[in-house]
Amino acid sequence: TTVHFDRILLFTLAGIMQEKIEAFENYLKWFVFMTYSEEAIYRHLTEKDEPIVEKYLHLMMDVDHFFNSNEMELKYTSTYDFPSRQIDNFEKINIKYANLIGFVAFNPARENSLEIVKNAIEKRGFKGIKFYPPLGYRAYNDPVYETKIDAHC
Repeated sequence: TTVHFDRILLFTLAGIMQEKIEAFENYLKWFVFMTYSEEAIYRHLTEKDEPIVEKYLHLMMDVDHFFNSNEMELKYTSTYDFPSRQIDNFEKINIKYANLIGFVAFNPARENSLEIVKNAIEKRGFKGIKFYPPLGYRAYNDPVYETKIDAHC
C-alpha cells in the first residue's frame, strides 16, 4: 500500500506541476503578445482569434498618475506619452480599419484631460470615452474629480 500511495502522490504532484507550467506558459504568451504594436494586436484578433466579428472596440487607458500616487512610492511612466503618442497610434489604426471603433481614455488627474478627450472625439475620430474607476477615482460622485467628470457626461 505504501508503493500505491507513493504513486498516487507522485502523479498528483506531477499533475499540479503540469498545471503550473501551463499557467506560466499562458502568462508568458500573454505578456509577449501585449508587447506587440497596436496594429499587430488588431490583426491577430481579426485574422486568428475572431475573424467573424463585425466591429471591434478599443478602450484606451491613461494610468500614469494613479500608478504614481500610491502608498509604496513606486513610480510608473508609460513607454509612450498618452496625449501625443498613444492617441496618435490609435488614431492611425482607427482611420485604417473601418471596423475598429476607438474610445479615448479619460484621466481626471491630468490638468488638460478635458481638452485631450474633446480633441480626440471632435478632431481625431474617437467615438467615446473610457472611464477606469478602479485606478483611484469614481466615475460618479467623486469628491475630487466630480467637476471634470460631470463636464463629459
